[in-house]
Amino acid sequence: MDPIQTFVDGRSFITEDIQRELKARFSEVDLFKRLSREEKFIQRSSRKSKFYSRKNFFKRRLIENQLKLAGLYSRAAKNARDVRITNNIVSLRNLPEAIENFKILQISDLHIELSYAACDRVIDILETVECDICVMTGDYGVEINKALDETLRILSVILSCLNVPVFGVLGNHDTIALVPGMERLGITMLLNEGIVLKQDNHSLFIAGVDDASHFQLHDIEKATSFSNKADVSLILSHSPDIYEVAERAGCQLMLSGHTHGGQICLAGRIPIVLDSLVPRKMGSGSWRHGRLIGYTTTGRRDVSYACTSELSARNRYSSASACKCRTPG
Repeated sequence: MDPIQTFVDGRSFITEDIQRELKARFSEVDLFKRLSREEKFIQRSSRKSKFYSRKNFFKRRLIENQLKLAGLYSRAAKNARDVRITNNIVSLRNLPEAIENFKILQISDLHIELSYAACDRVIDILETVECDICVMTGDYGVEINKALDETLRILSVILSCLNVPVFGVLGNHDTIALVPGMERLGITMLLNEGIVLKQDNHSLFIAGVDDASHFQLHDIEKATSFSNKADVSLILSHSPDIYEVAERAGCQLMLSGHTHGGQICLAGRIPIVLDSLVPRKMGSGSWRHGRLIGYTTTGRRDVSYACTSELSARNRYSSASACKCRTPG
């Protein structure tokens, strides 16, 4: 019996066509690892679903009640609906003139089925945005054991607003079964892989890693194996957790999401809790670690205080003698 078949039984949305495409796209070892991690997650979630449902329900109610008591709930709900695009200038030393002012649009943590209104807002925004490429840093849906059609339908609408190359990675809420459909839509998915983009006589290297926050299947060494051949190197990771390894690998810029900015923040946008193993200052916005510049977009949330919903961030390269980014502490 095909060992991979054991992980798709009971997941009817992973059709025979999708299985064939996955086997043609990935090695048997990599596919086995990803599907087995997904199966363990599904089983663990199923056994504890009632506990986690009650836990999440009371956690959400606690946050909502505390905000209401403080008279801040309406403001927090408004912040969550206030999806916006943020412009960020990435300053690099000795940047080739051909890459200067190169604009990268980042979209992350759509969690499509949680808020179609937020997705509509993203579509409205994209109709007015100019960029050279778009990158998507994971968490397109919510459940990894759910039909893919609706997620792919919304993604197709979003992509219809873009007329540029699009690159993506998977997050901890994404199944690998999404990859064939996303690539049919025209998205170049990077799972521990890299690609070189030519810009005149210069080049931009884009690496992407599989989810590092939950499935822990990231392989930066493999993804960046020929990054030294490019003038500028960019790495996409759903979670910023890998910032130290990315810096050692020689990456110059890392774009991530996952954290939702902590969702509830103190004054100064200091997050109370981050679902990520990074310093708090790396939970949202621009930051720096050694030679690595990073940007963590906040993504979508249900309620947020002192932190807005940011599904899109536009990063523009600029040549400068110094970088104006926060150093994590």
